[in-house]
Amino acid sequence: MTDHCHLEGPSPEARPRYDAAVRAFNAGEYFEAHELFEDLWREANGPLKVFYLAMTQSAVALHHAERRNWHGATTLWRRANRRFAEYDGGFGRQSLTRLRLVMDEHARRWSNQTEVLAGDPINHRPLFWNE
Repeated sequence: MTDHCHLEGPSPEARPRYDAAVRAFNAGEYFEAHELFEDLWREANGPLKVFYLAMTQSAVALHHAERRNWHGATTLWRRANRRFAEYDGGFGRQSLTRLRLVMDEHARRWSNQTEVLAGDPINHRPLFWNE
């Protein structure tokens, strides 16, 4: 595992695919976001690989939640969150703090098998943004 670090963001070659993954994630297209982040993960090395895996797991957690698979959603988010803990400094110009706070709130509900409320940020507010 790495020490807490700040990643500079995707490589110039990966930037278009990364941007597409973030757009899909923010649009609530979690299965598509998972596929796109997974492709980036397969090609990456080192800390960047861990970051892409955490984003893949976050997207899959949200996909599970949409299908009301609370156990799967909670389990995958916990795995992702452990990986995100390595990046306290953020990723590029993006802070991971908001993503982690919102996802933690969802995970509390998922672990209690509580329905996601109408108007909840899972469907109506981007959780990760791209500057």
